[in-house]
Amino acid sequence: MIILQTLIFASQELSQTPSKPYAGRSFHEHKTPSKTIKVIVRGKNGRFRFEAGEPGKVSIKTLTRADLVPKLDEVKLTQTWQGNELRLTVQENLKTPGKPNPSYPGATDYSLPLVEATIYVPSRTELDLDGLNLDYTISGVAGPIVAKTSNGNIAFAPLLSQSSSVYATTYNGKITSDLSLSGSSDGSVYLSSYNGAIRIRSVAPALHLKGGVFFDGNGFRKQDWYVVDGFFTRQKPKATVSTIDLEKKFVSPPYADAHCHHIDGAYLAQKMNETYLKEGTLYVQSMGNHAGLRDEANKVVNLPTAIDVAYANAGFTSDFGHPAFLYESLANPTPANMTQEERGAAIRARKRVDLGNAYWFVESERDLNRVWPRFLATDPDLLKVFLVNSAERAENLNGLPGAIGLDPAVLPLIVRKAHQSGLRVFAHVDTAVDFEIGFRAGVDGMAHMPGYGMGQESPAKFEISPAIASLAKGRVIQPTISIASEYGLENLPAIRELQSKNVRVLRDAGARFVVGSDKFLSTQRAEVASWSECGFDTATIFRSLVETTPQSIFPLRRIGRIAEGFEASFVVLGANPLLNGAKMFEPVSVYKRGRQVYPFATK
Repeated sequence: MIILQTLIFASQELSQTPSKPYAGRSFHEHKTPSKTIKVIVRGKNGRFRFEAGEPGKVSIKTLTRADLVPKLDEVKLTQTWQGNELRLTVQENLKTPGKPNPSYPGATDYSLPLVEATIYVPSRTELDLDGLNLDYTISGVAGPIVAKTSNGNIAFAPLLSQSSSVYATTYNGKITSDLSLSGSSDGSVYLSSYNGAIRIRSVAPALHLKGGVFFDGNGFRKQDWYVVDGFFTRQKPKATVSTIDLEKKFVSPPYADAHCHHIDGAYLAQKMNETYLKEGTLYVQSMGNHAGLRDEANKVVNLPTAIDVAYANAGFTSDFGHPAFLYESLANPTPANMTQEERGAAIRARKRVDLGNAYWFVESERDLNRVWPRFLATDPDLLKVFLVNSAERAENLNGLPGAIGLDPAVLPLIVRKAHQSGLRVFAHVDTAVDFEIGFRAGVDGMAHMPGYGMGQESPAKFEISPAIASLAKGRVIQPTISIASEYGLENLPAIRELQSKNVRVLRDAGARFVVGSDKFLSTQRAEVASWSECGFDTATIFRSLVETTPQSIFPLRRIGRIAEGFEASFVVLGANPLLNGAKMFEPVSVYKRGRQVYPFATK
């Protein structure tokens, strides 16, 4: 039974809340006491997004707004368990003045959200949501859903399976839905918006993928799958099904690039979005970008028909350490006939155009405390830090710009603060000493493997010993092996030999290798080719490309596998990539959550 009710149908879309700075960020994980849980949310203001996460776990990422309150502790999200119920409550100090509401003299408008939270819950979760100005987005949750808000908006993204019932009501807000509402035959759907609007978007029918050969993590074998509301399932849906005969083609999860720098602004984002999709890549991690251009880029990416991007935004380095000199050289071009010393002096004397936008200087704990709120205001997905030749840092402090990185003594303070805010930390490293310093400080992964561009220096400076490698157990390594080829160095064979040694010792220690290009305006194809030169077999390379790398970029999402309950994103190939690597990046078609995104639709 489906009931759609709207007493006054609004003819125009509701205005979007303007973006405001965030004051803080927190991340919490809870083990669930039972397989089926109930989440209860209460509060006056806030924006909540519910997404299906790992079974048996609840993960909560919170962004706390500071635009309407002078003190951070005036707004907080409390979390308490009672049996199998998780209660989330937005608590506010209502003495803080808001904006006057012209419709009600003497009243205060608290409609702007003060807390934004993304909550990853098991797919089978009951939701009980109620608030004054709360906004909700619900995706991938299967269970009874009650969502009520007086002035907020309610959006239903695709569900993992049909809910037993959906009850959503708002007074002045808007309700939108990507649900296949007619498929909820075992329950009821009630949607009510009195002064707002109800918009039911058209969604693709359920899919039956038959006749394909699917990658199961080790090899390809014949299987049949269904796609329901954007997720894989073995269960035949009750709703109408559209069949795709894959004609014995090879199907794998989409690819990923964990290290790039070209998702900056709309033009580059559009260019690389098309390039990545043509090659079968859906997941990309920007390991350094202009924070100010992120909103512009997100008009192109992070959309239902585009690649998904995680952003590091501006990284942390020392005063004019790498990459500050690089960014300022691009922002303030200098005459070509200048010496390196003259160029460095000229750039230092000019205004620092990209400070806070592409990099931050952190020389002390005091700098860190000053910079941190401003860094969080850019809403990063991870943090990148720079260690450059740390063993010779003292000698380089007064040297050329870009020759140094962070003070190793400051790095543990940065990592601790980042982890408290739910951010993973990746370190740019040049040498084996940098590598050891980074992991001893607690970083989650390395943005390079030592020796990726060692020039004519002694290989001993970049060789990772078994003792140092042991620190990398279970941690992520982006080796960026292919960069050495780009330098055109005469000693490339010696570099490859060193890289192969480092790969062997790190693999023996249990490190997790992920694919990352770090090549501007190019994809990870060259990196994949270079891995085989350093001893990786084809199956290991492919498994990292489709599983380990995507999961390292978006660790809370169910991606990287063709399995029950995972996102139904996949690549269709005409040849077995394990036997014909030349055809690996030439997909016949690419799908994101059951929707074809390549070949591109004709305009």
